[in-house]
Amino acid sequence: MGNNYTANATVADGLGGELIECPVTTEGGKELLDKFQFWVEGILCCAIAVPGFLGNIGSGYVLSTKGTSTAEIGYLQLWGRYVTWISN
Repeated sequence: MGNNYTANATVADGLGGELIECPVTTEGGKELLDKFQFWVEGILCCAIAVPGFLGNIGSGYVLSTKGTSTAEIGYLQLWGRYVTWISN
């Protein structure tokens, strides 16, 4: 009924390898990891992505209106290039 999962890893640190024993994951631990993965990768990721996507649509609408000057768009493009430069 209970499956035990074990893994061994060899870490190369330049001075030789060291064998590391990973902990044994019990069935209860696997269930907890599955629940955590569901909430973080499923719910939390969507909770951040959906408002961001809607905000991008709203920004596109605002920037496409005739009231937006070319200077404002130029500042936004300059800011985008700066952020891209900083992140690299």
